[in-house]
Amino acid sequence: HSFPTRRSSDLKNDSQKKIYLVGHFHYINNKLDKKFRILSICSSKKEAKTKIKKYQKIKGFSSYISNFYIEEYILDEVEK
Repeated sequence: HSFPTRRSSDLKNDSQKKIYLVGHFHYINNKLDKKFRILSICSSKKEAKTKIKKYQKIKGFSSYISNFYIEEYILDEVEK
């Protein structure tokens, strides 16, 4: 059985695939605790920013527009 060969440049690109988590938080218990919510996972930072703009118009989120955040992750990365 023959398997496709991978060049080192392919491996480098694979190891750098990133995803962007879009989240939102708000304070509870008189600002002693935060409640976090994951809203979306995107393949680009641009798409993540677009999602935030859409969520900022939704009732409930629109009162806390500065509480959105984007976290960047590299797929299959193992933390050391």
